[in-house]
Amino acid sequence: SKTRFVVVNMMDDDVVKNAGPGTKYYGEPVTDFKTLVQGRKNLEYYYLRLDTKTINNSSFSGCSKLKYINLENLTMLRRMAQNNQFSGCSCLFEGQVLDLSKTQLTEFEGSGTFNGIPVKGIKFPATMTKIGSGKSFSNCTSLEFISIGNKAKIGADAFEGCTSFKTIFYVGTLDELNATTIV
Repeated sequence: SKTRFVVVNMMDDDVVKNAGPGTKYYGEPVTDFKTLVQGRKNLEYYYLRLDTKTINNSSFSGCSKLKYINLENLTMLRRMAQNNQFSGCSCLFEGQVLDLSKTQLTEFEGSGTFNGIPVKGIKFPATMTKIGSGKSFSNCTSLEFISIGNKAKIGADAFEGCTSFKTIFYVGTLDELNATTIV
């Protein structure tokens, strides 16, 4: 039988903080967080520390079997920095709703942040002000809806290639909706 590859970030932080020359983790050299996670094709579940504030460039890209990461529990998450954090995660949140409503995210500006993930819907936090024009959710062909608050501006190609996308649930008043920008 196959063994599931599950990583709990509390252990990873200790490995990264104490990594010296020649340190190995699962037989590979450790230089930073990306070394621990990026491109691990057998990684299925990942639990970030609850005090995580930023997920950086390409952190989980290429983790093609990743099914779950505890984003909905990251109440201190403020930033998805740069590009492609979850690009190539072709199993991530498959057929599910990605609930980011408890996070403190304010914007998605990077290119391809969630490119091609098979998510059904996304609930953004009320703090969200911008979903940029960087194709943040491009090619999410299963995405049917998003829920956003009254401060959000949506860039022209943020949802490019999302062929099932039908609905934006807006949380706010009619006046606030009229003041919302979707370019």
